[in-house]
Amino acid sequence: MDSLFINKEVLISIKNNNLRIQNKEKTKEIIIPLHELKTILIDDFFSISKKFFEICIKNNITLIMTDEKHYPSIFLLNLNNPYFKMYDTLKNQLNLENNESLKMQIWKKFLFIKILNSFRLINVVSKKDFCKIDYFRKIYKTNNKLVLLQIEGEIANLYYKMIFGESFKRQTKYYINKDVINSFLNYGYTILRSKIIHYLSINGLMPYFSIFHSSNNNNFALADDILECYRYLIDYLVIKNIKLFEYLDKLDTNLKKLALSVFSLKVKVKNKGSFNLNDAIMMAIKDYKNFLTTKELKFLNKFKTQLY
Repeated sequence: MDSLFINKEVLISIKNNNLRIQNKEKTKEIIIPLHELKTILIDDFFSISKKFFEICIKNNITLIMTDEKHYPSIFLLNLNNPYFKMYDTLKNQLNLENNESLKMQIWKKFLFIKILNSFRLINVVSKKDFCKIDYFRKIYKTNNKLVLLQIEGEIANLYYKMIFGESFKRQTKYYINKDVINSFLNYGYTILRSKIIHYLSINGLMPYFSIFHSSNNNNFALADDILECYRYLIDYLVIKNIKLFEYLDKLDTNLKKLALSVFSLKVKVKNKGSFNLNDAIMMAIKDYKNFLTTKELKFLNKFKTQLY
C-alpha cells in the first residue's frame, strides 16, 4: 500500500513508527508500516496528533486534506528541509527566470510530451494509429508564444472529443453537477498537482518560478508546468473505468479512491525502465534540478513517460 484514502471519522496516531488508525470508540484499529506509505488523502473529520505531522515530513509522505466541499485544498510542506541547498537552487531558478530563450525550449519540450501522450491515448480509444506530425513540426519551427498556445488549444479540443465523445466539453470548475467526468478530471489533476508541489518542495525548488504558466496569481505555477506531462494518466483512468462513469452522476468515494490510485500506475521512463508514477515524478524533478545547473535539455528526458 503506497496510497491511503481516509473518508471516515477516525483517530490517527503513531505507534512504534507505524501509522495507527482507530475508530471513534477505539475498539478497532489498523496498523500500517510508515515505510509503505507515500501519499495520504484525508477526506473527512479526524483527530490527529502533532507527531503525525512530524512523521509525515520525516518520511516524505505527501499529506493532502480536503475542504468543506471535500475538494483537495490543503497539503503539508516542509519549509525547513535541511537536505537540499535551497539557496543554490534558488539562484539557478532565478537565472532561468531571466533566460527567455531557454524557457521557450523547455516549454516546447513539455508540449511535445503532452501532445505525444494525447495521441497515444487517442490510439487506445480509437484503436487506430492516430498521429498528426504537422503539429510537432509547427512546434519545432516556432518560438512564438501565441502560436504555441494556439497549437495547444487545437490539440486539447481535438483530444477531449476523441477520447470522451463529440458532446464532451472540458470544464474546469471543481464540481460540475451531473458531469462526473469533468469533476473527476479536476479532482485527479489536483491530486497530481499536490504531489508535484510536495516533491518540488523537498528538493529545494520554489514552485513559484514557472516556465510558461503565469506566476502572477499562482504560487505553484511550476507545478502546473510539470503537471502537463502527467495529465494523461488521470484521463487514462477514466477510459479504463468508463463503465463506472456511465451510471454515476457525482464524484463518490470509489472515484476519489480511483483518482488516488494514479500514483500506483506503472510507467516507462525514457532510458530508465519502468517505475510506479510516484517514483517517476520524483526522478524527473530531481533531474530538473540537474538541468537548472547544467542547462542541458537531456535532463528533462525523464518527464517522458508512457503507460507500462
